Amino acid sequence: MESIVAVRVRYSKRAELERVLRCLKIADWYRENGYRIVLPKGLVVGKTYRRDRVERAVEKEYREKDYDAAAKVIETAWKRVSGRFVRALMRDGIPFLNEYTVQLTKYGTRGSYNPPKGIVINIDREDMDIGRTLRHEIIHLIIHKDIQRYKISHWKKERLVDLICRKIVGRGYRMQTIAEVDPRVDACFNEYYPDLSRVIRAMKPSL
Repeated sequence: MESIVAVRVRYSKRAELERVLRCLKIADWYRENGYRIVLPKGLVVGKTYRRDRVERAVEKEYREKDYDAAAKVIETAWKRVSGRFVRALMRDGIPFLNEYTVQLTKYGTRGSYNPPKGIVINIDREDMDIGRTLRHEIIHLIIHKDIQRYKISHWKKERLVDLICRKIVGRGYRMQTIAEVDPRVDACFNEYYPDLSRVIRAMKPSL
């Protein structure tokens, strides 16, 4: 059965170049939040490079067939998990889009998101659970506006996304390891879910 939510997989050499340039630009943020990022061989986090130097590094590693194969894996994974996931969102009254765009990459972190409907998935991570990543990043996109509006910090946001995913997906969902979990996130979630806007509003930092 076709999912009512489509994922459109995209990839290109130019997109990989832009991905690497962005990773280099915000490398300090990744480091401050404990993320390890992957870059093309010869490029090092913390150094500054000319665009043409980065372009050559990406060109050397780009293999279209790797992305073709990964696209098929992602489409299959989405077919496997989307039905139950979307039905649970509908059951709990959580709004979602009818289509999301998935950009494939070999660089950066395991996964990330680009509002309003973009998901980035690293295809070179052996430990990648594609189904988990797709659902995790879609939840990020769903709550993004309220997260920005109420200035919720990064790891509180990640904890909330995990709580939502576990509620939607079930106990089999693998939670992230977070060094210091703020108990207010869990308390707000338990009190106000599935009203996500109210959950996030209750989480906002005190003045």
